[in-house]
Amino acid sequence: MPPLPDLSRLRYFTFVHAIGGHANDGDRLCCAWPADTPSEALPPALRPPALTVYGHGTLCGTPVFRSRQGDREILDILDPAAPYDVTDASVGGARRIEEFLIGEMARRPGFRLCPG
Repeated sequence: MPPLPDLSRLRYFTFVHAIGGHANDGDRLCCAWPADTPSEALPPALRPPALTVYGHGTLCGTPVFRSRQGDREILDILDPAAPYDVTDASVGGARRIEEFLIGEMARRPGFRLCPG
């Protein structure tokens, strides 16, 4: 496992360690927002057709995967070059997305992020 990049400047994206074994998962960075957020409160970049409701997509030039877990919508950062690791590229993508979403939270009072 390569050393982790510096995650200290990330505010909403959190590091999640892989379950491992036969799960075929990897380490990841993710952020979340409440699943009951009204569609009209979401930034247009998080609504279809810009980003599929659940599945693979791109946000701020960064490959992402959107899913739902319980009462939260989850956004995972993907690095196709290293699908099992959190890399400098995935941290850079998380920073770009955070900057964008923090600006959207300022413009959209009904939209709030929470750590993944």
